[in-house]
Amino acid sequence: MDKGMVIDWSGNILSIIDFGPSFLFPNSTTWEPNEFIVNNIVPRNGFLRLSRVRRTNNFEWRQYGRFNHGSFSLLQNDRFITDSTDLTNFQVTVLQTLDNGYAVIYSNKLFASARIYAMKLKFNEKTAIKFNLYELTQPNITITGIFCSVDYVYVGHLCIASVARTIVSQTPTNTTAITTTTLEPLTTPVTVPFAQPTTSTMQALFHLKIRFLSSGSVLTADQVATNENSVTARTLPPGGYALILQQPFKPIIYFNFSLYNESNQLVDYSFPINPIISNMFGAFDILKNNTMVVAQNEISTIWSLMSIQLPSLSLYHYNGYGNFYVNTTYPRKDSDNLEVNCNKINITFQDPVSFADGNLSIYQISNQGDILRQIINSKNCNNCIANDNAVTLFIYDSTFNVPGAKYYIQMDNKFVQNSIYDEAILGIDPYMWIFQTANVDISQSSSYAGDIRGIIRLTKSGTQYFRTMSNSDRDAFITALVNELTVIIPTEKGRLSSNGHYQLDATVESQILISFSIKAKNSEKFLSTLVSKYLNQLIENGAYTGISTGTTTIYLDYIYGFQQTQSLSELFEMHMIKFILLFVGIVIFLMLFMFARMKSPEGDNLIILQLGTTLFRFVIFLMFVFTDSKTIPSLQISR
Repeated sequence: MDKGMVIDWSGNILSIIDFGPSFLFPNSTTWEPNEFIVNNIVPRNGFLRLSRVRRTNNFEWRQYGRFNHGSFSLLQNDRFITDSTDLTNFQVTVLQTLDNGYAVIYSNKLFASARIYAMKLKFNEKTAIKFNLYELTQPNITITGIFCSVDYVYVGHLCIASVARTIVSQTPTNTTAITTTTLEPLTTPVTVPFAQPTTSTMQALFHLKIRFLSSGSVLTADQVATNENSVTARTLPPGGYALILQQPFKPIIYFNFSLYNESNQLVDYSFPINPIISNMFGAFDILKNNTMVVAQNEISTIWSLMSIQLPSLSLYHYNGYGNFYVNTTYPRKDSDNLEVNCNKINITFQDPVSFADGNLSIYQISNQGDILRQIINSKNCNNCIANDNAVTLFIYDSTFNVPGAKYYIQMDNKFVQNSIYDEAILGIDPYMWIFQTANVDISQSSSYAGDIRGIIRLTKSGTQYFRTMSNSDRDAFITALVNELTVIIPTEKGRLSSNGHYQLDATVESQILISFSIKAKNSEKFLSTLVSKYLNQLIENGAYTGISTGTTTIYLDYIYGFQQTQSLSELFEMHMIKFILLFVGIVIFLMLFMFARMKSPEGDNLIILQLGTTLFRFVIFLMFVFTDSKTIPSLQISR
């Protein structure tokens, strides 16, 4: 059985994965670790494993999704059958694609030509799309190796294939005139056989560099490094590629490297370690930061990796954003003076771009961990502008609202695409674009705003969940909600609170309202009016803010937001007519009482006041029955 182990950089085992039966060669019991594993271009999406099926010439692919704490689970799997029963000249590799999927690239020799195929697999989908990527029609061609990756410098994807061509040549045999004596008549022809030419064969090796789009369209296909004998190729993240010759020697393998830049020119570079020695399997990889790691021979139960930093071979200037597509940004990388409440960011690319379908996420770095401030989806963004090679994104006032705070912006691979080829381009990884807001005073000491009271509303699903809780669990839910909102806004602990009161909203069916209050600020903090504004903005845009990430805030109704309740002056202003009528009614009954008392001091005049009080209570009762009683579940009349 084949198994996989997931470990972190500290050597901790996170999970063990069962991959199924090991590969055995057809008609034998010979085992070989014949598999490819490639991470998704978005690491949280998991990885794909490609392996040969035991005792067949078929292949099986499996997509695994990543869950919490390094555990993985099978998402999709299927098999594909090769076009040949002889895998001697068959080469295969796996590629992570810019659309968050995968591609299986393989070669096969059919008749007089050699072909390279691509089979595209979308993330978490079973259906595969196969197309012919390239065909070599020269005679006696064999593809001996193939490696593919994202094109880190230009657009689309890049494959480097090692191609061997057998050249057959014939050399004519030199002849010498010979005179002989014969008894045959001169008219009788003498048959003299021709000397056979000498046939020789030689093998020429060259490399084919193919740039292509996700659609299968080939942009360029060039023969490179024609005098290089290496059969293993690797593209380098900062541009260029490496051709590697691996020479086995007993239980180890020696590595010899030749580095080429983007112009296919050999680079004169001396490796700090030479020769490079690996274990018996020749296991190595080149990481995204252009570091090569080589597995060393195991000693007992200990194994180790050797790392070598490779040089940057790109002709373009690297600006520190993790790829060569991004030219400049606002705010600038590593800047510390971004204006508080800034509502706009800009990204300038090397080439013209248009919006695709991906997210740009803004995080605040804090002691509680990274706090999601805002998500912008390029497909559904109404406040996004793409103009030639620059994009402008308008953001919420609440996003950069903390002075002196550190932020970083992460951009998905499909957030924008090359507008010439409609091909997604690489995004920006976490912690590559870090900056800080200006450390300014926001006390506004001349301003004052008192305590603010308001209410928030749970969604229907949140209300159903809330109703299943016990009273103590409801109190714990409200406490957790206060704590999460305090971090998301963010504001000081203790300024946001709830008295625990809740009731049904009479304007909608079965949704609970919860009371909240915001205390007035201390001298150096946000005004309560600003906290109220930020809270309402965050909830109303909850699908694109940190509200969507909390365990309790996910149940908040985005439509309702945070609504302030009325103060006494606001209540009097809204119900002024009612209060005037009430006052007039009281005055009338008092005047009637005084008039009756003067006319008949001995009479039972208090009955007039009792009548007025009874009428007042009756009107209030009717108003309660037809309005406020709907907010109390126990008083609702079932239908």
